[in-house]
Amino acid sequence: MKRLGACAGLLFAIAACSSGPSQGDVVSGIAVDIIVPSLQVAHADLDALADQVADYCQAPETSDQSLVLAAWEKAVSSWEAVEATAPFGPASMLRTVSMTNYLPISEVGIDDLLAGDEAIDPDYLANRSSSTRRGLGAIEYTLLGSSPGDRKCEHAVAAAAVAAIASDDLVEAWTVSYRGGAAYSQVLTEEMEPGDALGDIIGAIVETFKRQSRFEVGRAIGVSAPEPDLEAIPEGHAGFGSGRYLAQLAGIEAVLQAGGESSLIDLIRSRSEDIADSVESHLEDARAQMLAVEQPLRTVAVESPEQLQRYLDEIDALLALFEADVVSLLDVTLGFSDSDGDTG
Repeated sequence: MKRLGACAGLLFAIAACSSGPSQGDVVSGIAVDIIVPSLQVAHADLDALADQVADYCQAPETSDQSLVLAAWEKAVSSWEAVEATAPFGPASMLRTVSMTNYLPISEVGIDDLLAGDEAIDPDYLANRSSSTRRGLGAIEYTLLGSSPGDRKCEHAVAAAAVAAIASDDLVEAWTVSYRGGAAYSQVLTEEMEPGDALGDIIGAIVETFKRQSRFEVGRAIGVSAPEPDLEAIPEGHAGFGSGRYLAQLAGIEAVLQAGGESSLIDLIRSRSEDIADSVESHLEDARAQMLAVEQPLRTVAVESPEQLQRYLDEIDALLALFEADVVSLLDVTLGFSDSDGDTG
């Protein structure tokens, strides 16, 4: 490790003699500059998707499906950035992920639903259907991959409406009132201990890297599973897996940079320049590896798994950095567990 002025050697010594932004200022910058605006953008994009799906379904035979796909990709990108960084608090209690982006979907379950005679409306999908038959993945499958049928639009319109409503509820919880009390942005920045709030934020980042490494990319190429499992990669008929991961990386980078001189990366750098530089370097390299992908990720996993292995190496390095070094440097306890409470 490099010498940092008079502070060198052990991590606790670095923390003890370094200056830097306070944890409270860091949390405030993340909440105000990134989480709330990102939630609002994601809701706007999900709302626009619901409108686009409804417009398309008025005359699907003559409508331009590419417009729906573009709106879907935009909504997925903005939502994945949110889910990678703020799935705690209201999102967990409101089951927002299960309403908006539960994965993996059940293609068989959706086909059975389309083949049945149950009325498919937002109330049914939100309250009486399993999580695996709604959300962004279900919309994609219904419009791009499921068997032809008159009820495809019935399902897509309902699923898009449920996602838009759920994201609206989440924005309200963060900005107006959560469970009858203050807005969650206020709870996070003023009522919680800064270390606990930072533990939730860093915990969400750790869970995102862990999910990619152990349960998605790692499983797909047989690193974290006995045999390669292509279905582990959350990529449907649109082949937008790389777009999902790039959006998650962008969301994490935005959280690290939020708040200007009172940013999380500056707080990390005040304790260890080496660790901060490593985080930034591995994030940049991970992005470069994913940007180099020119085919659907499941195709890459079969034809050139070494390309995904290079990406996985960067994600594993980031996971180790955050789960061990960053947590130790900042003296926080990871407070978020990636469990939505709705397994469908």
